Amino acid sequence: MQIRVLVTDRALTQVGPPLAGVRDLDVELRHMTAGAGTFTVPATPVLLEQLAAGNRIVVQRRAGLGRPWDVFGAGPLEAEPGEWEWSANPKDGSAGLGRISVPFSTDEAYVVERVTFPVPGQPATAQVASAVWTGAGNAEAVMRSVVDLNAGPGAIAARRVPGLVLGALAGVGGNVSISTRFQPLGDVLRTLALAGGGLGWRVVQVGTTLEFQVFAPRDLSGTVRFSRGLGNLRKFRWQPKSPTCTVAIVGGQGQGTARTIRERVDAAAVTRWRRVEKFIDQRNTSVLAELDQAGDEALADGAEQLGLDTETIDTPRQAFGVQFGLGDRATVELPTGVVLTDVVTSARLTGDAKRGYRVSSTVGTRPQSADLAWLAEVRRIRRRLQNLEAV
Repeated sequence: MQIRVLVTDRALTQVGPPLAGVRDLDVELRHMTAGAGTFTVPATPVLLEQLAAGNRIVVQRRAGLGRPWDVFGAGPLEAEPGEWEWSANPKDGSAGLGRISVPFSTDEAYVVERVTFPVPGQPATAQVASAVWTGAGNAEAVMRSVVDLNAGPGAIAARRVPGLVLGALAGVGGNVSISTRFQPLGDVLRTLALAGGGLGWRVVQVGTTLEFQVFAPRDLSGTVRFSRGLGNLRKFRWQPKSPTCTVAIVGGQGQGTARTIRERVDAAAVTRWRRVEKFIDQRNTSVLAELDQAGDEALADGAEQLGLDTETIDTPRQAFGVQFGLGDRATVELPTGVVLTDVVTSARLTGDAKRGYRVSSTVGTRPQSADLAWLAEVRRIRRRLQNLEAV
């Protein structure tokens, strides 16, 4: 596997030659959110000029000589020029100039860093025509619309992400309905993806454009397998947990006895475990479909956790980006013979030209995502505050 690192400007035009002297490359892609990366380079004047604010990093890989270069991960610089470290050690490979640590995000950051305007065609100071933006219909179409109006070609000039376009229609997803007011766009997309039948989304560099793509993750559990015997399972941790919500009671608009109440039940979880009720305050809407979606999201957040956390490695017969990708379901066989299936949640490329490169993937919950319960609680609090704002 060969790796090269390029720099582009905002218009995705390459700035200078591929970076020389790249070491300690570490870039992680994450399912339906922004990933991050970092590497070090010698602090030469040419490289300092390339690493200007607003520029992007593009990490490309190819399987071998004569094979095409593919984009593994790319996105905006997060510092200019980055942390600069110098020492008198002549072996640091920087010709006495010191080395710069370059941090960057993946292109999904352009989307998750936006909020949804109630009236996307007007600036923030002129949001008077409507209290909320509403969308209904096919989930993919609504997801594309909310991105287009808040970050894409359909947004007002000040909010357009350079080069961001809508990818080809995938023709996926069920019907959804949503009302949103200054919510993080990433949260809205997550809600729509879940309500639309477990969809996924990503931002992919295609030539000189950034495509927002909606896709249906594949169930590859019958063909993509990781196990100790196959030599592609490096480690695992299995911590199953019972559900924290099996019945969601959703309160919509209205007060007292006039308030709209909906109930969503995970019947299988109630039978397997017990009835665990949670009240969801959704007073910003009376649309039944939106209330039901809020209940379904609460059930998903509080569902029984498989608690599977693995680290896998690519092999010639089974590689990330070739046989499987983010969001796909894969099978993990534990040394005890227990077979589990879960979602590929991240992929990580590490190494340098001297030591070689390795791609590893995570199937299931990320290690630090004991955070997940905390993040779900933050989303719940945010929704309650936004509901109060909308009254």
